[in-house]
Amino acid sequence: MPVHYVDTMYWQEGWIARDEPAFVELATEALEQESWVFDGFPGQCWQSHGDSLDTLIFLDVPYFTRFWRVLKRSFKNGRERGRDNAGNLAGIFRRKFIYNWLFGWHLRAHWRCKRLLNKAPENVRRVHLSNAQAVESYVAGIT
Repeated sequence: MPVHYVDTMYWQEGWIARDEPAFVELATEALEQESWVFDGFPGQCWQSHGDSLDTLIFLDVPYFTRFWRVLKRSFKNGRERGRDNAGNLAGIFRRKFIYNWLFGWHLRAHWRCKRLLNKAPENVRRVHLSNAQAVESYVAGIT
């Protein structure tokens, strides 16, 4: 299945956010495919496309694990491609980004993801994985 990254749809090169209609248009195009996997879920499309979900997985790993992975992935992607998923290597290491991630975004996103998981339609299978062992066990069960 094709994998779609919400960050790539939302952020343009130089960490410039797309306007809402452009972002929703990109997300809608992806959601209208027969099958897909999203890294993130465009909340703006929940009402219009939430019924097309069959499984919602929340990788709720510890805060420092997530932060370390953001930095490691950004560095690795930058070395291999010269940019991250949205084309923004240099910006990932800016003080403002790290401060916002440490003290803001991750907390809001964490609670937003939990709410989204709890509000998923009844027909959607909900999977909440909170540690590496749970992830390994889940993956082993589907392969």
